[in-house]
Amino acid sequence: MAIDIHLIKDSADQIWLRRGALRRRFYEILFEEHPELESVVTSEDRLMLGDMFDRALGALVSEFDQPEALERQLLRLGRKYRKTSLRPEHFSILGEALLQSLSEILAPSWTKQLEKALDEAIGLAFAIMRRTVAAARSPVR
Repeated sequence: MAIDIHLIKDSADQIWLRRGALRRRFYEILFEEHPELESVVTSEDRLMLGDMFDRALGALVSEFDQPEALERQLLRLGRKYRKTSLRPEHFSILGEALLQSLSEILAPSWTKQLEKALDEAIGLAFAIMRRTVAAARSPVR
């Protein structure tokens, strides 16, 4: 998978400046599409997930060309995710809500190419984070 990191870097400032609106819209979408999660996601989870998003975006933008550093940062975020009320199966739901909220926040500069780059980056980040979460839930042999 060849992620077009330049498109993400070009959008990073706009995402960063609008991150408050992005977070609000993310939770609106998440709870509209999955109302059962509203009672699962605590206010502490919301703060932690917001911080994790900021760190993941920063890592993708600044460390994408340093795969080992990027992976270390995302594995740390995976360990942090384990402290939330969410489960590994929620990654895909979170990714969908995040991508939809990004499309709205970044409109009208949203393009199919940017959507593809962000979808791939979110998928990569979640795949790395999921390894840490899954390892913690695996039985010890």
